[in-house]
Amino acid sequence: AELRGPRPAHAMLRDVRAAGGFTQINHPTIFPSDVPAFGNFCRGCSWEYSDSETDYSLVDGIEIATGPSGAKTEPPQGANPFTVTAIDFYERALSQGHRIAAIGVSDSHNAGRTPNPVTQSPIGEATTVVFAEELSEQGVECGVEAGHTYVKVTGNDGPDLRLEARPQGAGGPAATMGDNVRASAASFEARVLRGAGRELMVVKDGSAIQTVPIPSDDFTHRFEASSPGRYRLQLQRGSTIESVSTPIWLEPGEGRVV
Repeated sequence: AELRGPRPAHAMLRDVRAAGGFTQINHPTIFPSDVPAFGNFCRGCSWEYSDSETDYSLVDGIEIATGPSGAKTEPPQGANPFTVTAIDFYERALSQGHRIAAIGVSDSHNAGRTPNPVTQSPIGEATTVVFAEELSEQGVECGVEAGHTYVKVTGNDGPDLRLEARPQGAGGPAATMGDNVRASAASFEARVLRGAGRELMVVKDGSAIQTVPIPSDDFTHRFEASSPGRYRLQLQRGSTIESVSTPIWLEPGEGRVV
C-alpha cells in the first residue's frame, strides 16, 4: 500500500529552500522516457514534471551539459545530443521570467574513472566556472545562486569566457553573468581567452543575433543592446558547443547595475 500520494516537484524544492539548501535540475532531457528507444534505459533520468509542478522560481541551477561532450570513439561520432536539448530546456525556463544559473557537470558515478569512455566522462567534463567572492563552499554556492557562471562543455581545458555590461554611456562597476542592467540601452563586452579558431555567438532570448569568428587567443567583442532581454554567450567549434554562459538581463530602468 502507498504510504502517501505523489508530491509535486515544487513541494520538494520548497522544502529544500526552507532548510537553507540549494536546488538544481540535473540532466533534464537525457534519455527521455517518451522516446521508445530510451523507455527503460534510464528511468527517472529526464525531468518529467510540468512547468506548474516545478515552479522554476524555486530552482537555482539547471544542468545544460551532463557527462561526455561527445562519444569518445574513432572516428568521433559528434557532440552529445542531450546538450542541445538541455539548453532548449534551460531557455524555456528563462523565458518564463526566472533567473537560473547554467551548470555543467560530469555526472561521474565512478569517482572520475571512465570504464566506458563512450558514455562516461572524467570529473570536470563538463566544468562549471563560478565567479565567487571567496574560495569556499559558501562562496561558490553564493556565486551560483547569483548566476555568476558559465559552462565549459568540453572540460576545464576549454576556452575561458568573460561578459560584462554597463548602462550605455555610464562608468562604474559592470554587470557580469547573472546580473541585471536596468537601463534603456547597454554596452556589452565579451572576451574569449584561448579560443582561436572558434566562433562566438551572442544569443538574445534564445536566438543567435551575432556570430563572429575568433582570430586570436585573447579576443574582445563589443556590442550595443537597446531592447530588453537576456543576453548570453555561446562558443562554437564547428557544430560542437564548447561554452555557454548564464545571461545578463537588460530591463527598463534608471541606468544602474543590480
